[in-house]
Amino acid sequence: MKRSVYGSFARVLLLSTLMAGMSSGCLFRGCGQQPGFFQRRLDGSIERNHRPHHFVGVNFWQAVHLALEDDSRLRAEIQELKRLGVRLVRIMAATEGPNESPWRLAPTLQPELGKFDRDLLVALDKVFGILKMEGLSAIVSLTGFAPWTGGMAQYVRWTGGSLIPYPAKDSMEEFHRFSEYVARFYQSRSAQIAYSRTLQKVVGRYRFEPNILAWELASSPLPMTRYTEYRAWIRNSSELIRALGAKQMILLGSAGAAAHGDPRDPESAETLKQFRLDHSIKGIDGVTVHLHPDRWGWFNPKRAGETYRRTLELTETYLRAHAKIAKNLGKPMIVGEVSFPRDGGSHSPRSGVKTRNAYYQKVFGLLESLRKEGYPVSAALLWSWSGRAEPKTSGDSWKPGDVLTGDPPTFPAGAFSVYGSDESTLKVIQTAAQGLESHQETSNAAP
Repeated sequence: MKRSVYGSFARVLLLSTLMAGMSSGCLFRGCGQQPGFFQRRLDGSIERNHRPHHFVGVNFWQAVHLALEDDSRLRAEIQELKRLGVRLVRIMAATEGPNESPWRLAPTLQPELGKFDRDLLVALDKVFGILKMEGLSAIVSLTGFAPWTGGMAQYVRWTGGSLIPYPAKDSMEEFHRFSEYVARFYQSRSAQIAYSRTLQKVVGRYRFEPNILAWELASSPLPMTRYTEYRAWIRNSSELIRALGAKQMILLGSAGAAAHGDPRDPESAETLKQFRLDHSIKGIDGVTVHLHPDRWGWFNPKRAGETYRRTLELTETYLRAHAKIAKNLGKPMIVGEVSFPRDGGSHSPRSGVKTRNAYYQKVFGLLESLRKEGYPVSAALLWSWSGRAEPKTSGDSWKPGDVLTGDPPTFPAGAFSVYGSDESTLKVIQTAAQGLESHQETSNAAP
């Protein structure tokens, strides 16, 4: 079988990485010295120090920027999550491109190709230090597909691509054109080498950090039918992370079968086949799945009474289909994003969340049922945690100088944020976490 022309770039870079000494330099005392990394068990579940682990988690993508701006708020948010029983957060470690770029979360880790912002690296040190102190773990995304991260599009632009065709809000046609541009990344050797330098910088720095549950190759990558090149990138990147000496698990970061086709058909044999092929790659240690009912056309908050029941049916079908594949592969399933709008599609922190709470409860219940049936369901992370931060104007997109909420710049502020004032939602999270903790205590006590 003929290998991709880009197939050897991980091996080529390994020598230069070793010669460079892999500059690990975490600035927190004790960083990288504790034993006990998360790993996959033979039954597909996740263990640490021979004890099985399951998680209720949240997306906290803005954690690094909070550490940069106000680490006292970051510490308070982590402590609140700990109080609720949350033990896993998903963060965005690497952002790319000029700070003034459209939709960009600024400042970026890499504002210019090959030049890394030291202040953001120190902020990342702070994040891991606080997580370790509070007993939480992290899934760490290493780039993104969406424009707010810079991500793959920026690597294409930096290595000879035309201007990035940033999409207008809510324009599916423009988003498709943007996605086609981003997908050039999988066919560009130079863009992937640029990305690999980020892996060298970030993974090399934290390769011995045990509170990192997993490295995620990208947040929500879409192959756009470039399957051969896409999987070559997955294979090469996972090999490079191992070559860097990383002890943590490696995840793809995919939304699941929805990354390959219309999510309104959750039982599509073709999209599930492509999903299986993505996660069959040896270097990938777990199966990642997302749930976005309203963005996928399952649920309409303006017509909740008409669409909610069907949403629950599609959710169960989607989760069960992916859990079956995870079990067959012997890999844990991590539901990396679970989003749901506020009642009526409102963006106001004062609006109701009755239907959202019910949906969260249903998802947690479905995952617990699947776990009891023997499927390797390991984690579910809500999208996303805003905590004590509320936008000055609900519905506006974030821009530099605004408070960081749970909605990144390409979303209206308040679209999916879970606020500290959402007391009923916090109770749902806490109840799910307590149930999971009780289950784990029982499992660990078994002979």
